Amino acid sequence: MEFPSKETLSLLYFLLPGLVAAWVFYGLTAHPKREAFERIVQALIFTIIVQACVFLVKFALLFVGRHFIRLGNWTEESSLVWSVVIAFIIGVAFSALANSSLIHKILRYFGVTKRTSFPSEWYSAFHRFQKFSVLHLRDGRRLRGWPEEWPDQCERGHFLMQFPEWVLDNGTRVPLFQTSRMLIAAADVERVEIEFDQAEILVTPQAIESQKLLIGLHESKECDNGKESSAKGTDAPVVERTSSKTGDSGK
Repeated sequence: MEFPSKETLSLLYFLLPGLVAAWVFYGLTAHPKREAFERIVQALIFTIIVQACVFLVKFALLFVGRHFIRLGNWTEESSLVWSVVIAFIIGVAFSALANSSLIHKILRYFGVTKRTSFPSEWYSAFHRFQKFSVLHLRDGRRLRGWPEEWPDQCERGHFLMQFPEWVLDNGTRVPLFQTSRMLIAAADVERVEIEFDQAEILVTPQAIESQKLLIGLHESKECDNGKESSAKGTDAPVVERTSSKTGDSGK
């Protein structure tokens, strides 16, 4: 087993505050971990911010010690402790900003950007619109419920659906009264519908006409399926039972 060199240990010691801040950030947000080089750059940026904050804390404590009350001597150990504490606080602060998208909201208001701080549109949609949703499964079934938890990415993870109910082809909902919650793998979901709240639904003539159009399309589809099934039934070959030559000679 090869031990890291002295230069590597010195680099890790220097980047320790940034690594702590990055560890807290990735532990409290849905952002995926970057590549090794990008994580080192991120740790270096966090380290610079932490070192600046440590310098301000050192200046404030020395000022208090000279003019008011002496708390002790500033040593390398105290600098390390303060750097780790500040790194933890910075990691929590950056996580809160990323989870609330506060900075991006302000920048979008001034037209600086159109993006959010969320890792993907998938996560942004579920974070911003917490409503009843319908999961369209790949086998054709539909499940409606309240997404209490959802996966960070659409490729893996599970949905935790509260108040689950199956949605039939004709729109009828079948509640599962004996099921409190249901786990659905994200890999089995083809698409997701996010519903309006009842107070947000406006019954207008345009909405009624669109619903009539959808009902008409559904009925025509059922009619076409019925014709196809009947056609398959009429086209089925008729198999007649004939007696063999051996049987005829026996008669």
